[in-house]
Amino acid sequence: MRKLLYVFPALAMSLFLTGCETDLVEPQITEAVSSSDAKQSRTYIAHLSPENEVSATPIMSNANGQIILKLSKDGTELSYKLIAANLTSPRVGQHLHLGAAGVNGPVLVSLMSTAEPTANGVIAEGIITNGSLRQIIPGQVLTLAYLIQQIEAGNIYTNVHTTMYTGGEIRGQVK
Repeated sequence: MRKLLYVFPALAMSLFLTGCETDLVEPQITEAVSSSDAKQSRTYIAHLSPENEVSATPIMSNANGQIILKLSKDGTELSYKLIAANLTSPRVGQHLHLGAAGVNGPVLVSLMSTAEPTANGVIAEGIITNGSLRQIIPGQVLTLAYLIQQIEAGNIYTNVHTTMYTGGEIRGQVK
């Protein structure tokens, strides 16, 4: 009887294993979505520093910052987060400007403050849509698509203006 207790599980296992026909199972094949069909969100970044500011007088500051911009998959919204540290004085504004590296340009978008003017850390956060862009030429309506086109061409920079440096204390080209 004891021999039967040891033999039965071994016999049952061998029947189970031989009853499985793995060669009849075919792998599932799925078609890959082509890159032209797949919509992807894009991320743009700028590192901000005093050395990037275009100013007649030197910017004497240890401040730095970063902006992260993420385009939605459908291309209708551009979310942003602006981070800064060690600013010399309270902030009076932060913007996206139209201008190549080394060139000052007009404000296209004012970035909404999320912290006290003297705070470090995330200082501005929000979402840019077609309605967020300023009209820089009378009668001309700018769109989010235009802003993205200018970012990709290297013509958009971010800067943070403070009471000590009203023209901008830190700046970075968005890439």
